[in-house]
Amino acid sequence: MLKSERSLIASAVDELLRYNIATPFVHRYVTEDMEIGGKLLRKGQLVFLGLGAANRDPAEFEQPDVFDITRRDNRHIAFGRGHHYCIGASLAKRELERALLLMIERKPQLRLNAASPPELMCDNIVLRGFHSLSLCC
Repeated sequence: MLKSERSLIASAVDELLRYNIATPFVHRYVTEDMEIGGKLLRKGQLVFLGLGAANRDPAEFEQPDVFDITRRDNRHIAFGRGHHYCIGASLAKRELERALLLMIERKPQLRLNAASPPELMCDNIVLRGFHSLSLCC
């Protein structure tokens, strides 16, 4: 779809970030006593936040388990939110957009190698990615 509709590049990058977040969990310390979902959280308590789960929240995203590069108003939290928003988010998104466009322009026939499926890195709760991603032309 990106080959024929290059105008979708920004929404495709946002959808990639939402759908398969590189940092699925972050930790924070509770700054004041509060109750969330019937659970009491105490000041100073360590909590883990599931950013990956938040990016699949059906209350926020229509058909959250569907990868859709035409998704509009994609308010994912791949780069955090508020005070913890990544200072390099804009640069990272532009770099991803440029890399995808260059791949489409220079290697339009590039595909995943069906004989060698991607090997996900699942041995780390904090960071996600691939151990390998075999491509072919």
